[in-house]
Amino acid sequence: MRRVWTATIAAAGIVALLAILWVTGAYDTRGRIFVGSPEVYTRERLVNDRYDQDFWLHSQLDRLDKSTALLTSLVRGKISVGANVGIGGASAGGAGGSGDSGSGGGGGGGNSDPDRPPSDVTLQMPFDQEFLIRASVRDAIRQLILENLLDDRHDLTGNSVYGLKFDMTVIAGGRTYASAFIKASIKARQLFSDEGPGSGTGGGGGPAEDAESVETDAPRHVRQYFASSIGDIEEKEKNPLHTSYSLYNLWIADVGARLNTYIGQIYDTIEFEDEGITGGACGVSARAEWERRVLQAVNDVLGISNSGFDQYPQKGLRGITLPDPWRNHIRVNVTELKDGDCQGTPIFAADPIWDAVYLVEGDPPGGGFIWIDSVDDTTSVYASTLGFSQDDLNRDPSIYQDLRTRYKRIAGVADYVKNHTDGKAMVPMKLPGSGRPASIVLVPSGFFNFIESVIRTDAYTYSLFPKTEVFGVLAEQSSDIKAAIAAAAGQSGSGSGNFSTSNVERTFQAAPRTVGFSEASTTGAVEFGWVIGGHGRMESTQKSGLALVSVPAWTNELSVHVDTGWVRDSGALAMTGSYDFAVPIPPDYEAFDAFVGGSRVRREPRISNDLVAPYQVLEACDDVSIIIPGFRLWRSTVVTLGSQLASRITVLPNMRGIIAKFDNLLAGNVPSAAEQVKLRVWTSEGVDTATATFRITPPRPGASGCDAGSGNDDAGEIAASARAPDR
Repeated sequence: MRRVWTATIAAAGIVALLAILWVTGAYDTRGRIFVGSPEVYTRERLVNDRYDQDFWLHSQLDRLDKSTALLTSLVRGKISVGANVGIGGASAGGAGGSGDSGSGGGGGGGNSDPDRPPSDVTLQMPFDQEFLIRASVRDAIRQLILENLLDDRHDLTGNSVYGLKFDMTVIAGGRTYASAFIKASIKARQLFSDEGPGSGTGGGGGPAEDAESVETDAPRHVRQYFASSIGDIEEKEKNPLHTSYSLYNLWIADVGARLNTYIGQIYDTIEFEDEGITGGACGVSARAEWERRVLQAVNDVLGISNSGFDQYPQKGLRGITLPDPWRNHIRVNVTELKDGDCQGTPIFAADPIWDAVYLVEGDPPGGGFIWIDSVDDTTSVYASTLGFSQDDLNRDPSIYQDLRTRYKRIAGVADYVKNHTDGKAMVPMKLPGSGRPASIVLVPSGFFNFIESVIRTDAYTYSLFPKTEVFGVLAEQSSDIKAAIAAAAGQSGSGSGNFSTSNVERTFQAAPRTVGFSEASTTGAVEFGWVIGGHGRMESTQKSGLALVSVPAWTNELSVHVDTGWVRDSGALAMTGSYDFAVPIPPDYEAFDAFVGGSRVRREPRISNDLVAPYQVLEACDDVSIIIPGFRLWRSTVVTLGSQLASRITVLPNMRGIIAKFDNLLAGNVPSAAEQVKLRVWTSEGVDTATATFRITPPRPGASGCDAGSGNDDAGEIAASARAPDR
């Protein structure tokens, strides 16, 4: 007996231990998780995918309105009844039996067919329940539509959107019930490194300790610049200004390339033969058209509206006057229109901004100089309004230039250069006329302003795919009721019977398999990830996750850290492995414009009318696609042609235009005679109307898809303009 109790206690202890191991996860067989280096997708590739998704989601709203299959479960019922009754000692047969009264075999009874299939119960859903279900599903679709659209802040502060695709593989053990997790942390490469001059670690050029330890009003990047040399900044990657200086020059080169590409497109559309060229010289009208096209190119490319020409041409170049803050970051020139060469395409040159400032001791230097600020008790800093030659540092009085400084902290720069460096940045000279000693300092004002513009950062997770991946599970619930009946029918008979009923409910349930998550970080990193689970025991699986992240446009490399592991029953994450990737990405130089221009950048759409055919004839009821070149046409775009909205929008690969497709043009309001309509592009930032004339003619006889009626374009356009902003 004691042995029995001992064995029982031991078995119970083993069971308890196994239960504890199971609950704590110690008995839970896990596996391994692998994550590959992410693939990168740029904004240009993502935009069209989002327009396709928007079209599909809106079609799901139409499908919801037409759907009658809103029930999520099916109830089947089966009822079985049987009875046997005996009278006078004789028994009667079941249902369908017959008896002869002479033989005493008569009787009656009934028994349901046990093989009869169950019948589906048709339910009529109450109106309030149907309304709540439709409203709930509609809200879910509308939320996806809103999430699918690019939000209104992703490029307003000089950011750009990138898609990072992660391939994730989970190899599960034989008894793995825990869910796997993959958590990524992404940091954009810093604009300034922590090494080099100005950081106390050396790096060449000048005294590192002076760059950081002295008391001065000069910002850190100013101290770092003058503590180094241009050669070190350009060539040494460890120099703290290497990345920012390279980006500044690459952005300037990109502006020049964009200007020249665009002017080449719109300048080719000028028909100078009609302008009248006399004696080999370009006529007045030709020059006016040349000036209009040049300024149009500058305004459209930079997103401004008030550029002009400098007052004084310089050796075959015309300087472009830019508004603030552009004039403080970049200088733009264009080749002058030459007599007899009206068709020669203008060529733009974009250059950095340099300021020449003069450090003068004692009395003011006289005419031609503008006082900026005092450096110390004996020295002041001046700017010159006269021409300046960098070759021999001599001023040319015959050339007047506005050389007032573009950098606002010139006094701090002059103080640091004079009192806290070895003087290499100061070039001694003598003032013309008086012969008084002075010094010139060349200040990279455009570069300094660029740094102070792009130093702002804003990184965040924009969207995750899949957000929630589910699979359908058919759950079944059944209930059975059985009863037996026995009764005495007097002394001469007896009776018995049975009654049974069964209900089976089958319900489709959505079980999550992959769930995305993101969280705020205090370290400036973008953090997100996925939990991969299952319904029951985990199976080995391979998944792909796509994260859309918004990072500063100047970023050319992302540092990606990935942690992997398993989710405990408590919800805690138990890390088992990690990965680190350096992911290069192409900087979005055009998005730098938002950094530089700030709140003054024009964001409304602009159609390039010179690149659109001025007169187009279209036929009602046709499927029509119209190419619309221009700038900023891709933001939540709606295109209207007369009274009709475009059914599909496709963004061109370089984002310099869109293709608007109209199905069955004006089929619901067929014009009885040719009508002129307006083409308009609506975005979240405004609207632009094409100057081209679009003429809609009645359909040919026998054209399909047309309804009878005549057009009323004005009323249609008013309706379209009222609807479009709410789209």
